[in-house]
Amino acid sequence: MKPTDEKASIAKRLKEMIEENGLDYLKENSFRVYSLLLAEKVASPLSARMILLTLLAQVHLKAKKLTDPKVLAQHIQKSCCLNKRMADFLASIYVEVFSAENQKKWEKMAGMGFDDFCRQEWKFAWNGESVWSCHGGSMDCSASASATIKVVDTQLLGKELKKILKKNPFIASNDIFDYYQLMLCDLLDTEFEEYCTFIDYYPPVVEDFKINYNHVSEGFFSKYGMKIIASDYSGELSDLMIDDRY
Repeated sequence: MKPTDEKASIAKRLKEMIEENGLDYLKENSFRVYSLLLAEKVASPLSARMILLTLLAQVHLKAKKLTDPKVLAQHIQKSCCLNKRMADFLASIYVEVFSAENQKKWEKMAGMGFDDFCRQEWKFAWNGESVWSCHGGSMDCSASASATIKVVDTQLLGKELKKILKKNPFIASNDIFDYYQLMLCDLLDTEFEEYCTFIDYYPPVVEDFKINYNHVSEGFFSKYGMKIIASDYSGELSDLMIDDRY
């Protein structure tokens, strides 16, 4: 790979990582960035190591302010103990990544995923499984539910997501939804398991878990500035599977 081609490839990949994960990703996942550059064959082993070194030295943060490649190269030489040729090569990459055009684009992108999430309606889905056991055998418990939700309090939601948006202002609306869906599924999984196994002398009425589901889901979405506008639930209990040991 020619140096010019490699420089462009590295700059493009670093820019993509920033736009996918936020600027903090480079600082907090320096070795991951290095590994990806190698695994994806974006950079030679030497260049990947030099990128890792500059990330550990937080050169990328300086690059946001130092737009002159000569000045940035001097900083790299001093902070990373590199020769002028390598420092010039690395500076040219960071100047391209943190160009005025890119930074202006990132300013416009910041918060777009959040705004998109607030504008749309989203369909949450959950499937739960558990096993009720007694001395004579067991029964499989299963439930499924869905809910269409929308944001009704953007300020409350924004306050809840403040840390996440600060870390990655470019987070996509789908990723925000996945974040909340995972949290609610974990809550419902725990609730369903406790409901189905709480008493061992008679099986649970799985259809009645709908009350618990409504309570948990409505409380969850309300806490984060969202509202359920449509909901559905169903539950099933299998026949008793005899345990021959009893």
